Amino acid sequence: MPAKEKHEGHWAERHDKVLSWLKLELNLTDAEPMGQSNTKTDILGRHGPHEVRFSLKYPSGRNCQVWLPTLKSLVEQVPYLKPVFTHLNKWLGTNDTHLFEEWVRLEKLSVNADEKRRQRLGSDKVLGFHQVLNCFDLATRDGSLLRPMLRAKGDEPPVDHIVWLNKSKPGIEVVDAHKFQQWIQKHGTWCNSADPKGQHYNIWCMVEGRKIFHLQMKGSGLNNYHAPMFHIHNNWPKSMVIASDPTFKL
Repeated sequence: MPAKEKHEGHWAERHDKVLSWLKLELNLTDAEPMGQSNTKTDILGRHGPHEVRFSLKYPSGRNCQVWLPTLKSLVEQVPYLKPVFTHLNKWLGTNDTHLFEEWVRLEKLSVNADEKRRQRLGSDKVLGFHQVLNCFDLATRDGSLLRPMLRAKGDEPPVDHIVWLNKSKPGIEVVDAHKFQQWIQKHGTWCNSADPKGQHYNIWCMVEGRKIFHLQMKGSGLNNYHAPMFHIHNNWPKSMVIASDPTFKL
C-alpha cells in the first residue's frame, strides 16, 4: 500500500469521530486505535470485559488492498497453494531477465510487449493454470486463505468486524466478519477476470455472482514488485451489515 494511503488509513482509525460512532452504535465501553503493521486489528473496542476487534478499510472507491504478502509467505501461510508455487511464480513474474527468457525459450512461447516489459506470463501461457484456480478454491473453502487475508496475522485473535469508510463520499458500514467469512467459504469460487483487458492478468473470487476479491501482480510502470496483491470489494450482502450511517463523513 502506498505511503499516502497507509497514512490516511491510520488517520481514519485514530479519528475521534470514528471511535465515538463505533462506541455509540455498538454499545462499547471503550474504543481505541491499535493498528500496526503486524496486526489486522486496527481498532480495539471493549464491551465490558470482552474485546471487540475491528479492521478498518478507508478506500476512495469500491475496492482496496487487503493483503500484500510475498509469494513465499503466501504459500507458507496457505499450504493448499504450495503445489502451484511455480505456476504463480511465472504468472506474477520475476526481475531475473535470464529466468524469464528461459521460461519463454523452453516452452517456445510468444509473449506480448507488456509481458516482456513486466517479465511475467499471462495465465493463458502458464501450462495448467486451472490448477491455480482449483487450489485457491480449496484454500477458500477451508478458510486458510481467508484468515490471513481478512482476519488475523499469525497468532493474533481474529477481527470481529470490518469497518468500511469511503473517503470520497459519505457512508460507513460495519460488517460481521465471521458471517462474511463463512459466506465466502461456502460459496466462493476463483476464476479468470471477466474484464477482457485483464483476463489473463487478474483472478477474481466470485460469491453468488458478486466480485468479492481480486488478485493481481503488485507493480506498475517499470517498477515491478512481482508480489501477489489482494483487493477486497464492498459487495457483501446487506444482511451482514450490523451498523451503518449513509451520511457519515470525515
